[in-house]
Amino acid sequence: PVTSGTVSTEKHWSFSFTMFLFGIKLAAMISAIGMNLAPLDDIAVFSVQGHTGDKHPLPYAMIAVTCACWCFYAVLKSDYFPMLFTNGIGVTAGIFHLSAFIYYTPSITSRENVENRPKYDGRLYGAFFGVAFMVMVSIVAVKTEEEAVSLLGTLGVLSVCVLFASPLVVMADVLRSRNSKALSRPLSVLSFVCALSWTLYGYLLSDVYIWGPNSIGLLLSVVQLSLIIVYPDPSESGAASSAQNEKNGMGKAILARMAHLLEEIFAKGKRDPAVRSDVTPSRSTTDIELMRRPKSNSDSPRDSTIDGMLLNDHSVVG
Repeated sequence: PVTSGTVSTEKHWSFSFTMFLFGIKLAAMISAIGMNLAPLDDIAVFSVQGHTGDKHPLPYAMIAVTCACWCFYAVLKSDYFPMLFTNGIGVTAGIFHLSAFIYYTPSITSRENVENRPKYDGRLYGAFFGVAFMVMVSIVAVKTEEEAVSLLGTLGVLSVCVLFASPLVVMADVLRSRNSKALSRPLSVLSFVCALSWTLYGYLLSDVYIWGPNSIGLLLSVVQLSLIIVYPDPSESGAASSAQNEKNGMGKAILARMAHLLEEIFAKGKRDPAVRSDVTPSRSTTDIELMRRPKSNSDSPRDSTIDGMLLNDHSVVG
């Protein structure tokens, strides 16, 4: 028999599961937005150094392609929040990242940029995004809604896998140079968090189309983080050590200054004359020194007269 206590327990667990699922979904949405915005750190570095260095443009292009695909899918499924909202931010960010990469790619034919000649040309990947976007538009325009949803869903799953694998396009360079500077640290960390959140969310929903590609992305993110840990960028380590040395130098300077001030205070205390407690406070230090000084025959009459005047003056005041 079903009792009221059993019904209450079931409602409690149902509510707890719903809230836990909502928390996982919220974490997945926030981490996805964070992953799509992570390349802004690379763009800031590009603006400082004036070129793209060893970075590869494929991750930026895949952010734009993947999010554009899921935007079309969300419109067809009428999933405006969170799917369209999250991926709308992603496609906008991806286009911006790719455009910035192309902007900071020095001209290959420019003689003055021989040293900063780009290792990868972002214009090729800009064209790749344009072609992929036109394919998506053609699918939506030509196919029926059911066919378009199926094709876009399949394309979205494949693009997610490529997106998580795209940073590893430079893995050969990392292994050869034993330097992970070509990998984006913020993007790798946020990719791991995003893939973990969506894998857990899809597993709770028993949806293989969610946890399947994201579990692959989780493994690829672990590979990226492993390369970053095993082959750290020496320039970042040097910058960190320089910053630490600067902090230590500032601390030593402050301590040295404090020690110098204490020495000055102690030395000043030694130089100041000690005043006896039985001396009348109204008498000045000059008067006290004159009173203590012993009389000698070498003193001039003028000095004796001054001493007598001072003594008389104090006796009158007293």
